[in-house]
Amino acid sequence: MLSQVERRLSGKGRQLAEEAARRAHAYMRRDQIQRETAAVARGLLANPDVKPLDLATRRMIADYTERTFGSAVHAPWLEVYTLYRGAFHEGWVPADVFMYDWLERLNGGHRTVGWARSLHGRIVGADALPDIAHFVGGEWRDPQGEHIDGDAVAARIFADGGRVCVKTDASRKGLGVRFVTPNTFDRQALEALGDFVVQRAIVQDEGYAAMFPGAVATLRIGTGKPRGERPRFLYAYLRLGAGDAAAVVQGSSIKVPIVDAQGRLGPIGSDHAWRRLRTHPDTGFRFEGAAAPRFADAVNRCVALHDRAPQFGFIGFDVAVDVNGRPQVMEINLVNPGIRFAEMALGPCLDALRPETVPPQRRVAAARLN
Repeated sequence: MLSQVERRLSGKGRQLAEEAARRAHAYMRRDQIQRETAAVARGLLANPDVKPLDLATRRMIADYTERTFGSAVHAPWLEVYTLYRGAFHEGWVPADVFMYDWLERLNGGHRTVGWARSLHGRIVGADALPDIAHFVGGEWRDPQGEHIDGDAVAARIFADGGRVCVKTDASRKGLGVRFVTPNTFDRQALEALGDFVVQRAIVQDEGYAAMFPGAVATLRIGTGKPRGERPRFLYAYLRLGAGDAAAVVQGSSIKVPIVDAQGRLGPIGSDHAWRRLRTHPDTGFRFEGAAAPRFADAVNRCVALHDRAPQFGFIGFDVAVDVNGRPQVMEINLVNPGIRFAEMALGPCLDALRPETVPPQRRVAAARLN
């Protein structure tokens, strides 16, 4: 049995260990913020019309961030937002605050199921995605979870002919995504990839093909569900392939903000290096004055699908519009939906999801780094 003194010392040791872990995590987070924002700032400042922030503006942003989010550690995100827009907008949410604090509150422990693509249809409905088959746990299954005999897989996934799209659970920004035809299908090679989904390949609407005819354009649509309320649309932007992105939209995609309910595009897009573009560099398509086809239909579809999954306070949808004008949800993003471009280009977008207070423990951990 431990004496009272031993118990007290043991408890003090745990407190010191927990405090050291909190401080280490806070320092790691600060360093990550500085690395990520420095890269964005370098890209933005390479544009001739983007000027560095003066000292007074940076002090104002630091003061605002400390008052609003408990620490000026998060200020670099609001600084790069200001560089992008040319002016500060009260109400902006730093990307790291949303990712590590708000999203944890909004989606909680449920968010990690988003890594498993085969579960996306279980979350918003199997009819919501163009899935044909899943390979999970070493077995083939249909979108409803029924077993498919391995020898029957090829006939099942190529029933409509043409090619299909294979997406592994680890795929991100186009990496890990491949197209397979009946002639290139190799079941053993695919099964070696681990868990993945097989989807129908989308032929995109001609309006999007005019912007870039290679990779299928996708709409990133963010929806939010305040507690006790129905889901609502928050923001959207368009992602277009460019350069070598002949098959899928990748990390090198061009992002163009969508500025109104009619799907009108903003006049300026950004590439992966934050170069400001008024036209697509490959096709010459001019963004200003153009609109995303079937945008309202895509938004309505996403809001309705979010309503099927009230466990999640925030969902990022990737949507393509097919040649028949139908919005096709390609995947849902629960773990890392990446709000920074939407927030800097269109925000503040997230007021409906704002917590009333910053959790005290986060204030303490962050404030010590100021």
